[in-house]
Amino acid sequence: MNRPLLGIFLVVLVGLFGGATGPVERFAFREGLTPLSINTARLLLSTSLILLYAAVRRRDALVPKRGELPWHVLNGAVGIGVTYVATNIAFLRIPVGLAMMLFYLAPFWVMVAARVFWNEPVTSLQGGCLALALAGTWIAVGGIGGNRPDLFGTLCAISGGMGYACYILSGRYGVGRKDPFTAYLQAFIWGLLTVAGTALASGEAETLLRTSPAGWIYLAILAVVCTVGVYGLLMASLRFIPGSVASIVSMSEIAFAAAWAWILFDEAPSPEVVRGGALIIVSVLLLSLGKKRAGPLERGPAPEKTV
Repeated sequence: MNRPLLGIFLVVLVGLFGGATGPVERFAFREGLTPLSINTARLLLSTSLILLYAAVRRRDALVPKRGELPWHVLNGAVGIGVTYVATNIAFLRIPVGLAMMLFYLAPFWVMVAARVFWNEPVTSLQGGCLALALAGTWIAVGGIGGNRPDLFGTLCAISGGMGYACYILSGRYGVGRKDPFTAYLQAFIWGLLTVAGTALASGEAETLLRTSPAGWIYLAILAVVCTVGVYGLLMASLRFIPGSVASIVSMSEIAFAAAWAWILFDEAPSPEVVRGGALIIVSVLLLSLGKKRAGPLERGPAPEKTV
């Protein structure tokens, strides 16, 4: 297999495994766990693996530089904590495919924030893509007379994308700009502390003690395959293909998420979701293809999908 094909194959695996996140979280929920306890365990296991790697290969990443700690805390709390928990709630309340499509609005929140806070110019292509994405979102959520999904679940999916947009912005303008791995590690550490602290304060952490062995198997899959595995595969793919190509191919995650939901839950997307989702996918693809001219759309210090 030649190098570009190998890189594309690795990113397809990213989509396959990342797309399984929502279904696996649903199975964990059925074992008596909650979004807070699921992501406490997921972050605990995945952060432990990342810490082990850092202890062997990147000890300098264990302690952030002076003055950067508040930004790492914010990046972890919002970019990881909000992203993980909000999207988990969305996967439980609305169709998996729809939740993934709404999450993929993240590049547009990056574009808007970059314009507002860093005065990045917005090109006509970007503006057109944003309008197309918003139209697709309106159609997908039943805005023209279709079946309307759960409002709270819809808002959680959008919030998850906004949380991840903050994470991307940290990689472009903040602590992840010079040292992506340190930002990635610290985001997981502080994301874990934020989610675990909330789970302990709410009492939901106790569900981890009462769950079945099957529940822990699902949690292990989330941590090893859907989190650390996805990151490792994407980083490996970047040795063979450009990041822009990886970003486009990784959108296969939307299709895989819908396929997993159809196979496991007989959850077929509604006509509104198909039509609206098509517009969202086309808009993100156009934005990615125009990346060189559209400054705000850049990859953060971690894979395009951290959910």
